[in-house]
Amino acid sequence: MNATHRGYELIKAIKKGRKLDRRYKIARDMEKIIRGLSEDVGGADNLTQGQLILQDRILEKLVFMCCISQYAFKQDSIVSKDGKLLSCLGHNYLAFANSLRLDLESFYKMSSERLNKIPNLEEFLKTLKDAKPETDPEDQGEGRG
Repeated sequence: MNATHRGYELIKAIKKGRKLDRRYKIARDMEKIIRGLSEDVGGADNLTQGQLILQDRILEKLVFMCCISQYAFKQDSIVSKDGKLLSCLGHNYLAFANSLRLDLESFYKMSSERLNKIPNLEEFLKTLKDAKPETDPEDQGEGRG
């Protein structure tokens, strides 16, 4: 089975809602990428619903881009005799690449915005100190004795 066919089989599987089939190298590669994205933001348990949706869209775009790339590199040349790129590398590939970039930016931005809401230790301790009523050290000694 050639690489292009494997890519299309993965696309069919995704459309039908099946999990990626780990028998194919492209599926294992995509799984590593998705796992890496999750690890970048603290693990799969830390992903928001929005990030999970973006992960699926990122995966789909990567699969399509891999199929286009594999097809293009099997051609004699990616540039025609009149100096133009193969049609598959034109608008569609650029649109997928740009969309993928935007999805990745959104994915990481969602994580950083969530992390910015968590106070750091210094701020947390300051809030605790500010919340305690101040007592006079001499008052602490009363009642003993």
